[in-house]
Amino acid sequence: MKTLKLAAIVLAMLPLVQVAHSATVTNGDFSAGTSGWTTQGNVSTTSGYAVLTSAGSVVNTGAFGGTNGSMLSQAVSVKAGQTVSFDFNFSAGDYLPYNDFSLVVGDGSHLISDVAAVGDFGSSGWHTYSFVSTANFNSLMFLLSNRLDSSFDSTLFIDNVKIASTPIPAAVWLFGTSLVGLMGSRRKKMIGTPVAA
Repeated sequence: MKTLKLAAIVLAMLPLVQVAHSATVTNGDFSAGTSGWTTQGNVSTTSGYAVLTSAGSVVNTGAFGGTNGSMLSQAVSVKAGQTVSFDFNFSAGDYLPYNDFSLVVGDGSHLISDVAAVGDFGSSGWHTYSFVSTANFNSLMFLLSNRLDSSFDSTLFIDNVKIASTPIPAAVWLFGTSLVGLMGSRRKKMIGTPVAA
């Protein structure tokens, strides 16, 4: 009877357990051009990666502290705790104080790189960037923008955009193994108990 009560408690708690969740990015390696992505401004693909530049773009980036630039976005379903990662190369075509910048926007705005980080007319080279989402979000956007002017344009290269699954919390594994141990010890105790005549 006690085993049935324990099983009922376990079943009642299952909806509370956070399970692994996986979100996907369509064409995250840009092997199919910009298919699956929404573009604004001057966005293209070359050699299997996306290229964003502010050159020739009239897209207003004032909401992000810029003047003009380009954006690349996709509808996603990211949960808090998942990791978003991608490869990037930021090439500054400007000098300070004209701090052209690049952002990734999801659960908030994250600075990828800017002129201050790479130096006047500098380049970051290829690096991997990642962040763990602090909240659920439904749109992932990359932004490249001029700042304070609309000339001397910079460029952002993006590749290998991925969203990693949320790991199953360690507490779930501990709970499961503890439960198995309790059930095993209960069974052993019952087997060793003599039956009254």
